[in-house]
Amino acid sequence: ALGLHRQQVRIARARTDQEHLACAAARALASARAAAPRCPQASGGAGGLGKAIHAVERRSLGDIWLALAIGFVFLQSEGEYIFYALPLAIITLSDTAAALTGSAYGRSRFAVEDGVKSWEGVVAFFMVSVIVAMAMLLLLTDAPRLNVVVLAFAIAAFGAIVEAVSWRGLDNLFVPIC
Repeated sequence: ALGLHRQQVRIARARTDQEHLACAAARALASARAAAPRCPQASGGAGGLGKAIHAVERRSLGDIWLALAIGFVFLQSEGEYIFYALPLAIITLSDTAAALTGSAYGRSRFAVEDGVKSWEGVVAFFMVSVIVAMAMLLLLTDAPRLNVVVLAFAIAAFGAIVEAVSWRGLDNLFVPIC
């Protein structure tokens, strides 16, 4: 009985640690959002690092949605690293590739709820997602290679569709959660 009680205490502590980490991540992203207007180099002023990101002329709450997604995915992963790392790697790398490609090379545009996106950005999201998913699934799981290929293409296709139809930064919430 004592061993069972110790196990329950360890699980409760781990869950509390996960919740604290998720809250800390959400606070950090909120602080970064509040500080961005005060940092002209980071927010794209005068040709700064954020110029390409802020070239997207849509109102977005993507950073808030991303903070919520990070916390949700962390809590739902239940200690399985791949279930936490893969969704966040895909939204981080693929969404960035889509934004940069779409704003720099996007010629074939389509309308979304509150603006336009480009097919070039969607294709970039898909290609980066395939690469990220394949690499992470091969390195972090024991899944057979054929399954990895099928899963990578399914994850990339689904993510690209969600990215294409999302508006106001909701892809930052929907892509990691789905």
